[in-house]
Amino acid sequence: MSATQNVLTSGALRFGDTLRFPPFGFRARHRQQPDADALLGRVDADDWPYIVAFYRSEEAADANRRHLLPLFGSLICPSASAERSYWIMRQVELIAVMDDHFTLPDVIDDPVQLAALGDVYGRAVDGVRPSDAHPLAQLLHDTVRPVLAMLAPDASLPHRLTRAIHDVIDYLSHPVVHRMDALGFDEYLRIRRCETTAEWCALLVEFGIDVDMADALDDNADLREVQRAAADLIVIINDLGSFRREFSNDDALNGIWLLVRQQHLSVQQALDRFAALARETEDRLLTARDRVLASPLGKRDDVCRYMDELVFFYAGCAEFHTFSERFFGRDCAQAFYSGEVTIERLLLPQDIAGFSTHAQSLAKPRCEMSLLHDDAVRIHVIDGHHADHYQDSIERVYADPPDEWRKIIGDEFWFQYGVFDDRTSRTGTPMDASGRRHMDRQFELAEQNGADLSVGSVRRAIDIGCGWGPVLKYIAERFPACTRIDAVNVSPVQMDYVRKSVERDGLADRVNLYLCNAKDIGALPEPDVPFDLAILRGSICQFTPEVMEDTMAALAERMRAGGTVIISETLYKTDLATYRPFIPDEVDRGAAGHRKTPEGVRKALERHGFAVLDERTLPANDEVVRWYAILRENIEAHYPSARSEVFQQLHDMSISLSDALEKDKVSSVSFIARRLT
Repeated sequence: MSATQNVLTSGALRFGDTLRFPPFGFRARHRQQPDADALLGRVDADDWPYIVAFYRSEEAADANRRHLLPLFGSLICPSASAERSYWIMRQVELIAVMDDHFTLPDVIDDPVQLAALGDVYGRAVDGVRPSDAHPLAQLLHDTVRPVLAMLAPDASLPHRLTRAIHDVIDYLSHPVVHRMDALGFDEYLRIRRCETTAEWCALLVEFGIDVDMADALDDNADLREVQRAAADLIVIINDLGSFRREFSNDDALNGIWLLVRQQHLSVQQALDRFAALARETEDRLLTARDRVLASPLGKRDDVCRYMDELVFFYAGCAEFHTFSERFFGRDCAQAFYSGEVTIERLLLPQDIAGFSTHAQSLAKPRCEMSLLHDDAVRIHVIDGHHADHYQDSIERVYADPPDEWRKIIGDEFWFQYGVFDDRTSRTGTPMDASGRRHMDRQFELAEQNGADLSVGSVRRAIDIGCGWGPVLKYIAERFPACTRIDAVNVSPVQMDYVRKSVERDGLADRVNLYLCNAKDIGALPEPDVPFDLAILRGSICQFTPEVMEDTMAALAERMRAGGTVIISETLYKTDLATYRPFIPDEVDRGAAGHRKTPEGVRKALERHGFAVLDERTLPANDEVVRWYAILRENIEAHYPSARSEVFQQLHDMSISLSDALEKDKVSSVSFIARRLT
């Protein structure tokens, strides 16, 4: 069977089709080796001669360099020393380009060439340096031998690493794609753990943190499950993340095609299933890790460090797929977390080098993500000095597609209740009209209480927790002289929707998008240009107490004296220690479990140099109950039986909070505050 396996002629997917790539929604967060940027320059310089010699084209080698492959090594083992990270970064670049070598169109279907390559690469691992005719095999030799020399000769790791590399070479020289029809999915995963080099890289993790896990892995089934789940996640992430590239390259070796054929799914259904499988596998890994931690083995420092690194291993792999030009990212001028993609031919380094059959038909590389182009709005990623471990819970709340949310909260995505008075517009959905009116009312109160909100006084504004972005357009229209509106959010899915909306509304030159935790707004660019206006609507309820303090401190530092803060938040007017919701808290619904009181918010503002000009219940409790009734009706109408976990939580929240609102235990509270000198 041909390696292309009739992918292009099956009709399941065609160039020009649009697919929605779902977010992974992982709980784990990635980290990067702190010296990664400096090491990248060193690795690029040292690997350049090998890569140029392979492609026989500096242009193709430069295209490969833009893939930033070595950074994958800095993400899969962030705790490695700089010197060990250097060798890991070199090996992962070699791994990727070596895979490209074996999958070239004139190689993958030629058993003679495959056998010859397998022999050359295999001897390189064993210490025989190849001739100049095989520069990538030379790179393998020149990166593996120093790593082996750094390991104790009587340790198990040198032998395990050598065996793992030989296994990879064996699989590459006997392509699995030729027998895909005979594989079940579990068998496919087992083979791909090795063939995708997940097991090789897992051994590089041991090398990176200088541990040898052979005995512990032999003795403990739960630890083996952690390692196996991490390797499975690498396969799943890589299959989902590389699907677009592989389809462009006529490469059918991907588990998504296995699901399409064996489970009779559409390609979109298979993509969605892969994302769900990724989350299920993460849960499996974390559960096994917790069992290890509860066992005597969990008291060993090397075991704990190893398991921590395996979590970074898969989280780093997912992060790499968001920015590497090899898949989606910087060919689109920004990180790509999820969203709609038009399937088109991609220009790959092997195309530039003339290795592929369709090289001549390709134009210059361009991004095919919907609405992304050379002048696209960029989403800037701001990493803080320390992690907010609650952020994962927030991201999960908003992982469902915006079109699903639109059905229940309205076309304009106002999601902070609504005012239903005689000035509320009768056009549009009740959720849209009442949401706009609520925002209008807060600005009316601000102006009535002396806030400095004249048209020319607001030159820079920030929306902290911008959601799907309705406030951004509102501010842009209300303050035409405001040339800088900063949008801050932690949800990649929401931010991708905001990006598209900003472009559609013609606000690309005024709105700046930051994938950033609220506590880290102090790291936003241009600190010498202070904020005149800050909006926080429905975001404080998802702050931990620590994030609340850090956010207020950072905001105070960046606000100009006399600047205005507008807050709308769901707050509790009862003893939080004794409060019990109508529907018990079996889960953290809506990631709003860190409940707060009006007094707590007021004191936080005052503690950080803000004077509260106005504080009141807004909208009135009965208006919020009405809003929740509409929300609940929308959920029941559009999702009468099967609904997502988040939408079910939202349905339950509408019942519990309506009960609390009617008993006046909770209210939506509006604050207008001024930054003091």
